[in-house]
Amino acid sequence: VQRFADLAARYPDHPLNIEIKGSFPEDLPAAQELARVLAEQDRARSAVVTSFDDELAEAFHQLAPEVAITPG
Repeated sequence: VQRFADLAARYPDHPLNIEIKGSFPEDLPAAQELARVLAEQDRARSAVVTSFDDELAEAFHQLAPEVAITPG
């Protein structure tokens, strides 16, 4: 199973459309890790993030305000 970080690194020129699964606050660690990986790989401007849980999406946006979010 490939990790997201590996896929993002392998395809640096492809835009990323990412859904954070789960709900707030249980899955906040996933949002934190996604924010870290996007920043580490300088992918903030080439990603759009969504979640069906609005609180989780907003928590991600607080961690990575430069990454576009869209309603789930």
